[in-house]
Amino acid sequence: MREIEIQVILNSFKNHFRVQKILTFFCYFLIILSLSFYFSNFFKKKKTIRIVNQLSDKQKNIIAEKIMINPRITIKHDDGKTYSIKAKKAFHLNEEEVAMQEVFANSEIGTISAGELQIKDEGNHLVFSKNPVLILNK
Repeated sequence: MREIEIQVILNSFKNHFRVQKILTFFCYFLIILSLSFYFSNFFKKKKTIRIVNQLSDKQKNIIAEKIMINPRITIKHDDGKTYSIKAKKAFHLNEEEVAMQEVFANSEIGTISAGELQIKDEGNHLVFSKNPVLILNK
């Protein structure tokens, strides 16, 4: 009886060593695989570098436009009060004019909502268009 128990314990040790060897082999395999992916991608020439080089070569021919998402600005009135203006999108019409779409302006005087706001003459003229709604406070 005693010999059978000892044999069972020795067999369980052998099984544990087999599982340990399999797990060790699997871990080494994953390490080698991940290093090979890393180094294969590391030595490839990046496409972004090529695009930046093309842009710098043809810089004078490219006209880039920045479109802002969820822009916010604050504009001061003549009487010292300010409008806090939020929009969904803003972009330049030309070097001196900015257009904002889906605009909501809030002030102590009241609120304005409009489909578009054009800021002209360095901010001196604000043109609300596309169904503007003005709500004045009492």
